[in-house]
Amino acid sequence: MLHQRAARRGVPFVLLRHGGRHDVFLFGSERIEIPRHREIREMLARSIIRSCDDGKDGS
Repeated sequence: MLHQRAARRGVPFVLLRHGGRHDVFLFGSERIEIPRHREIREMLARSIIRSCDDGKDGS
C-alpha cells in the first residue's frame, strides 16, 4: 500500500535498513519506521500512513 502511494506521488519508497524490531524505509525524504510484527494496531497503521501523506515530496 505504501509503495503504491509513493508511486502515485513519484517519490522513492526504499528499505534503508532492518532494525531489531523495525524496518526503516525512506518515503521521499521522510524516514518511516515500520514494526516487523504480524499485526499492528489500527492507530499505528493510520499514523504511519498519515506521516507519509504529510510529507513534502510530490505535493
